[in-house]
Formats: sequence, C-alpha cells, structure tokens
Amino acid sequence: MTESTFHHVGVLVPDMDKAIQWFNDVLGLDFGDPQVMTTQGRVDPGEYGDYEPHEGSSCLAWSRQGPPYIEMVEAKGSGLHSLERHGAGLHHIGVFVDSVDEVVRRIEPLGMEIAGKVAAPDGTTVVCWMQPAQETGVLVEYIDERLRAGMQRWIDTGEPPVVPGTVSAS
Repeated sequence: MTESTFHHVGVLVPDMDKAIQWFNDVLGLDFGDPQVMTTQGRVDPGEYGDYEPHEGSSCLAWSRQGPPYIEMVEAKGSGLHSLERHGAGLHHIGVFVDSVDEVVRRIEPLGMEIAGKVAAPDGTTVVCWMQPAQETGVLVEYIDERLRAGMQRWIDTGEPPVVPGTVSAS
C-alpha cells in the first residue's frame, strides 16, 4: 500500500492579491509571487464537460512557511477551481504518494470519485484530485512523489517545476 505524506492545504480564493495580503496581515505568512501553471493532459470534467485531456491553467502561490504549506489557488471557471462548486476557503489537502494510479485503484471501490487529474505523456497520473468527501467537503490531491523536489524548489526559489505534462509556468 502506498503511504501518503501530508504536504499542503489548498485554499481557493476569489482574488489572489487580496488573499495574500490577508494571510500576511493576519497570520504573518509570506508567499512567493503568484504563477500561472499551464499543463497538458489535464482532465477536469467540470471545466471541459468531458473526460478527455486538455491544456489547463491554474494561478497558484505558495506560502514560504511550512510544511505544511498553504497553496493559494485563484478561483476560475466551472471545474476544480470554481467558487460556485467549492466556495472560497479550504479547498483540498495535498499529499505525496509513491503511485497516484495505485492509490486511485485502492480508494475508488470505497466510493471516492476523481474530480480531475493531470496525466503524464506516458499515461500515468501525476496529480489527481478526488471529489470532496461527504464527511468533510474537502478534496484530496494526490501528487506523485517524483514531483516533490521540483515543487520544493518552486516554493524555495520561485522557480516553477518542470514536471511531466507541464507546458509552462509564468
């Protein structure tokens, strides 16, 4: 069984700049500059209306303090980052796992459903968000352990990771 490592909480916000300022003023947290991450192979049926891979983008900023880190996610669209679907606030809990596909095979029979994912060019899943649990209303984001070093470099230096499926970050 793949063991998970708690890494971050994702917070969905309507305005990135105002949210960063609030976290700084109220909690004393610092964030790196927001970056738009563009990926190939993103499956987000709420956004695209199908289960096919698409090019997708997310505006993200990471807290400098952690772990666990805070991943600020600017709301957009009608899918994973939709305010209408998820509301502002705690959005997901991010954990690293050895194999995202193995975890999904293990938990789907428990009634967990995929909300979205990013597939690498070889077809393996490198990131997967499971639908919010009825018990908590929170999504779980499973991240392939191979992405940890690149994500940490992004948090530490502001240099976005180069990961399978990533087109660019700016």
